[in-house]
Amino acid sequence: MKMNRLIVLIILFAALACLYFISENVSRKQQTVEISFLFPVLDKDSAEKITITSPEKGGVVLGKDEAGWKIVSDNETYSADTSHVNKLLDTTARLKSETIASKNPANFEAFEATRTAGVEVVILDGNQNSIAAFFVGKSGPDVFSTYVQKAGSGEVVLTEGILKTVFEKDLNEWRDKTIFALPADNIVKYLVEGEDGFVLEKDGEGKWQVSAPEPFPVNQQEAKKSVERFAGLKTAGFENGELQEFGLDK
Repeated sequence: MKMNRLIVLIILFAALACLYFISENVSRKQQTVEISFLFPVLDKDSAEKITITSPEKGGVVLGKDEAGWKIVSDNETYSADTSHVNKLLDTTARLKSETIASKNPANFEAFEATRTAGVEVVILDGNQNSIAAFFVGKSGPDVFSTYVQKAGSGEVVLTEGILKTVFEKDLNEWRDKTIFALPADNIVKYLVEGEDGFVLEKDGEGKWQVSAPEPFPVNQQEAKKSVERFAGLKTAGFENGELQEFGLDK
């Protein structure tokens, strides 16, 4: 009789253990597939001011007016690279909590997701209300993830993406580097001055020809590439100084 009771108890224990592990696995699967966005109601179009503060690269303020996004730094205003700003807003809207790394404030500095150690990002709308505020910390264990703390959340989470490259830029990196943004098809004459200068222009059939110093036919593909590069010319960076320092005073 005791043996029968023992067998029944063993079977009952095994059944309960199976139910426990099944429920745990279901719960884990649900946690894995559930997406928890840090800013689920973020309206990117309502963003009008972005303040970024980095221990490495200093502070930058981006503001939007009728002409687009601008950068204000040391009482100077510059046009911002719209592609960088849009990527920042898109990335912010997609931020989600993959894993909670810590809820202990004593550990937040270790993840560099704090005001003193990380990159602070604050996004305001036209009424100066905060629509997103967070701290970007160091890379996660797989390099392709980053620790982030949503301001006021009391927790550091691990989210996907290499976020420092999106949010941590200096003034020159945020600036628009466009020199010319011209419709290449509208250009009909291309003049290069100097000792080896020449004039490139389209003929009556729309084909490129060198007309000076001596007329001769040219490779149409190379001519088109040259004109297109000029039409969409961008700078690699910015320098401070007088024009004569760079040989541009002529």
